[in-house]
Amino acid sequence: MPPLATPDMQSLLNPDGCILIDFLLPTGIIVPLSVNFYEPLEQIKKELWLKASKLPLYSLLNSTCCYCFVCVNQLGVKEELIDESQCLNDIRPFYSTIPFLKLVEKQGDENNKTLLRNINSLVGKGPQKLEAWSTAEVTEFSTKMQQHCDRILQNRKSRGWVENLRIKHPQRLRPSWELPPRLQGHLSNDCIVVEIRNEMTQATYTVKQPAMGHPVDLITVALRKWANTSGRNPEDPDHYVLKPYGYEDYIYGDYPLQQFKYVYSCLIKNKAPQFWLLKRDDIVGEVKLFVGLYHGSESLCEVCNTGEVQINNGSCNVTIDLKFDINVSDLPSASRICFALYSLGNIEMLPAAWVNIPVYDFRSRLIRGERTMDMWTVEDNLGFDEICHVLGTIAPNPYGHDSPSLSVLFPDYNIRPNIIYPSYDKVISFFWKKTHSHYELQMIINKDPLSPLFEQEKELLWLLRYECLEKYPHALSKLLSSIKWCNHIDVAKMTALLQAWQCLPVDYALELLDFNFPDKNVREFAIKSLDEKLCDDEMSQYLLQLVQAVKYEIYLNCPLVKFLLSRAVQNQHIGQQLFWHLKSEMHDPRVMVRFRLIIEVYLRSSKDHLLVLLKQSEALGKLKGVNEIVKSSSFNLQDAKQNKKAKDHMKKILDQKSFKECLSNLCSPLSSIYKLKELLTEKCNIFNSKKRPLHIVWSNDDIYGSDINLIFKNGDDLRQDMLTLQMFQIMDNIWQFEGLDLRMNPYGCLATGHEQGMIEVVTMSKTVANIQKWYNKNAFNRKALFEWLKCFHPTKESLEGAVEEFILSCAGYCVATYVLGIGDRHNDNIMLKESGQLFHIDFGHFLGNFKSKFGVRRDRVPFVLTTHFVYVITNGDTKLENFKRFKEYCESAYLILRRKGHLFFSLFMMMLSSGLPQLTCTRDVEYLRETLKPDLSEEEALNHFRLKFQDAIKNSWTTTLNFFIHIKAKDNT
Repeated sequence: MPPLATPDMQSLLNPDGCILIDFLLPTGIIVPLSVNFYEPLEQIKKELWLKASKLPLYSLLNSTCCYCFVCVNQLGVKEELIDESQCLNDIRPFYSTIPFLKLVEKQGDENNKTLLRNINSLVGKGPQKLEAWSTAEVTEFSTKMQQHCDRILQNRKSRGWVENLRIKHPQRLRPSWELPPRLQGHLSNDCIVVEIRNEMTQATYTVKQPAMGHPVDLITVALRKWANTSGRNPEDPDHYVLKPYGYEDYIYGDYPLQQFKYVYSCLIKNKAPQFWLLKRDDIVGEVKLFVGLYHGSESLCEVCNTGEVQINNGSCNVTIDLKFDINVSDLPSASRICFALYSLGNIEMLPAAWVNIPVYDFRSRLIRGERTMDMWTVEDNLGFDEICHVLGTIAPNPYGHDSPSLSVLFPDYNIRPNIIYPSYDKVISFFWKKTHSHYELQMIINKDPLSPLFEQEKELLWLLRYECLEKYPHALSKLLSSIKWCNHIDVAKMTALLQAWQCLPVDYALELLDFNFPDKNVREFAIKSLDEKLCDDEMSQYLLQLVQAVKYEIYLNCPLVKFLLSRAVQNQHIGQQLFWHLKSEMHDPRVMVRFRLIIEVYLRSSKDHLLVLLKQSEALGKLKGVNEIVKSSSFNLQDAKQNKKAKDHMKKILDQKSFKECLSNLCSPLSSIYKLKELLTEKCNIFNSKKRPLHIVWSNDDIYGSDINLIFKNGDDLRQDMLTLQMFQIMDNIWQFEGLDLRMNPYGCLATGHEQGMIEVVTMSKTVANIQKWYNKNAFNRKALFEWLKCFHPTKESLEGAVEEFILSCAGYCVATYVLGIGDRHNDNIMLKESGQLFHIDFGHFLGNFKSKFGVRRDRVPFVLTTHFVYVITNGDTKLENFKRFKEYCESAYLILRRKGHLFFSLFMMMLSSGLPQLTCTRDVEYLRETLKPDLSEEEALNHFRLKFQDAIKNSWTTTLNFFIHIKAKDNT
């Protein structure tokens, strides 16, 4: 039902901030009481009890903890107020004349009620008509997904400290450990200088360490320095971890230091990484299981291990696949599997138990299924020549009740008959029609995803489906488009063929999740591929599309939702992103039930994270309330006095105790790596635009971290900005993987509700328009940007560094805005950082949806490259050779993106269900074909881009004129 109209409770407040409430006691007595509007319910209950003690029937009442308040909420639904830390300002119950609260005895499972209330608070009760879905389907979904997540949580408990750390703080890694050549100069003999502060002593150590060294190497050096200065023995580096200043981020694992994103960002800025040296909890009850394949004493392949596993109540579970680098067909008949269990002490790793079993049984059948084996304990005088006890017996331990027991699930390789040595299971034999033109097949396969297939092409693809399986697995989507889905025999053949198909690369697997491929088996295969290929860091960058793909699912219980929940409960960074992507669309009746069910399963499975998200949601609710007040007609921000009055009023509200508490000590909704500590009210501001966005500033929870600046928007749809910035981030990752760092700045942007969200503020930057106003208000003077940069870079070396930043970032944004067809580019949505880094903001027009006035297109160039930009690129006309290098960067960036065109087609096709006005049908996505030119050869496409580059230079005067008109228009408002 829609929200009920109710008067504003604040209108009932007296000058002291109190309000008259009627309370109905369990004894039937109504008590009118004036209470503080911003006081928690717990305190109000104490005041009510004091008043009730003077009234009749008080002796019939139990203690205050036995009761809770009940109200009618804004949706007209009776609601128990379990959380007594709330105040009336948070609840705002429905009323007609005098607000009314009832006190009732608590009943049922209070913990579950609290959980449900928190979920309702986060998701919103709204008109989620569950009856619109089959009750049985809803029940089955909730039950099965909850069981699935509970299993993951159970397995999670058995993981080691490092694995548990990955859940809340996954490593932020670059795709490659290699550095671009230009950053090699920032190293000193391949080393980096690092500053480490000891959390226990607050002492700071400066350490020089190879950039290819691992975090444990850096920790070892720091602990050695600590030992030398304190006279104590060096501690075990495994008991410590590194945390960058100002971030809720951790550096750990077997990765080179230069592969971590934080270290890489410091190298780019040419500054020393700064870390806290933190001591983790003492390791208690940790073991590691090693598994090896041997033939006699010879190891057949590398020994595998489970990693550190914590023991809980005398047992531990490991749910990882151990794979040996050897084919089953290559296993000798006398080979054996050797298991060795090691206990992890504070100083060294000691063998605790072992067991060996043959790979083939006495009938030469390959071992399969679940096996439980009683292990042999390690005696004091037993020494292992290898990590496993290779010489040990294969006989089971007859006294197993006194020794550790090991249960292992061996795969059956999806083959029902036993695999018997020396033969191997029958394989499907493929017959290829060699009479057909393989050139023609390749031409079909090389078509871009938006090109239609003709009937003859479909017939050829289907006829050569086994050739596709063997040689062109990435052509699966085209083969699926060739099937006659009305023919059950062909469907059965394709379903069987999928069983033998190798997992696809990410960009091709994503394609199978759009609306063109509804078949359950196809979508399950796509998820299998993604689960195998995508690490958590990569998955998070595609999460926006994966959530949209849920809309194409026929049933609630599906592999895609299972995949999303599996990753979310094991990685709270993904969990937070998933929550807000789902929550932001809860207003849409088409998905509100489905999305609510997914959110509820996640929150029930991650109760500790629920409280974090609840804190974020409450903070956003407070900011929305402030924004509604400053948007009221009583404040005209065009008037200087009214503007100041609005800001003062905003700060007065934010300084209230209930607002301060709610808006302090929370994780940033934009990114879990930032902890917002204290609200800095004096630094907060209001932007002078129609929707009155709020500029909110927090101190960093890390004392060495910079203040955190965010924009809260209410009334603007941020989804298109969010999609565009995501594409910039993906482009940047692709370029960096190819060794090209174009200094992109895809700042954070997140939709948190209907026309509501947050944007990261890029500090130390100005719009091009403001810089031009600063420089004599002249949009035609090409020196403005260069002169502004010179103010911050007085030395020649510093200025050259800023120019290099400008060259790289300008090249990146020229190519990115051209490929995506970003329109409405003017000097108020292009910005420049003091470092020289250029970036674009505000993306209300993309995919070629350019603005026009009186029938004339405003954007008459492929991308913005004015004389102002060229003047900076050439270092004030002193280094003309820079422009040639800039052009080469643009061409390289374009060709790199073009090779990944399939990924961009897939991502935009998956977004067709988002409801974005400029992305509603396949025809909108076809704009990418005009820019990426997938039908041309690479040389032809490069020539096409060069023509566009010349066009941008030749007609740059139109952009400059646009800049001039925009400045004049702003001055006249």
